[in-house]
Amino acid sequence: LPTYGPNDLLIKVTHVAQNPTDWKSVHFGAAKPGSIVGCDFAGEIVEVGEEAIGNYRRGERVAGCVPGGVNPEFGIRGAYSEYVVQEASLVFRYPSMISPESAATIPLATITAALGLFHEMNLPLPPATCGASILIWSGSTSVG
Repeated sequence: LPTYGPNDLLIKVTHVAQNPTDWKSVHFGAAKPGSIVGCDFAGEIVEVGEEAIGNYRRGERVAGCVPGGVNPEFGIRGAYSEYVVQEASLVFRYPSMISPESAATIPLATITAALGLFHEMNLPLPPATCGASILIWSGSTSVG
């Protein structure tokens, strides 16, 4: 099993989502031989680091993303592996009404949308107090 730190969760991967960055990292050579790609996952917590935030417990269902295959040092962390290690602040519990297949599609798309809105566009972080409206033009993909 991969080793995990005090702020981390060790998660058994049950479901993954295919993201364009997964195949692109292989196709364009960013993923080095022996690394494991895959970013988005859903799974079950196996171990909880002693300083992990969020009051997580073994057996809980969570979803998140990892930087799979992009850097050789992260090679064992790709979502296409049996287990992943991720900092507890970068995963989330999902309700029973959401399937693990659906939960696995949420993480990287959400981060991508958030970076566009709050980093690139400099919108205020929630709760937004400026009262500004935003138009999502052609919002038919996972990131708008």
